[in-house]
Amino acid sequence: MKHRIRLMVVAIVLVAFAGTAFAQKGRINKYHKSLSKKLSAMVQDGQKCKVNMNDSTDGDGMDAEIRLTMGIREFESFAPIAALEAAALPHKFKAVNIYLRHEATGRVGRINFRDAEPLAAMYKAGEREKATSEMADSITWH
Repeated sequence: MKHRIRLMVVAIVLVAFAGTAFAQKGRINKYHKSLSKKLSAMVQDGQKCKVNMNDSTDGDGMDAEIRLTMGIREFESFAPIAALEAAALPHKFKAVNIYLRHEATGRVGRINFRDAEPLAAMYKAGEREKATSEMADSITWH
């Protein structure tokens, strides 16, 4: 009898854990789709934007990787805006970094979500020029 009760408790815990993991995956997918749609609508004809969500190697959570196919000058001006949009979208999961990659040159920039969120709040509040300038200065380029 005790053995059956233990098995039932373990089964209930496993089902609850699976439900939580499934809900987390759904939140990540919703964020991914929203960010992809928003950024794709912002790029010009002939330019491409692809968003990937990856497990972070720098912390416990997810990284957003934004891959941009456009001229280098356009990339340099659009990358801070893309990072602001990524940080401005609500995300109910642990987010670590935002990566920005220029496909033609392989140039990569990174900013931590926690550092980007105050700038995103400024951006959403209408101070777009200031937020974009500060974001451009805050991105670490590799």
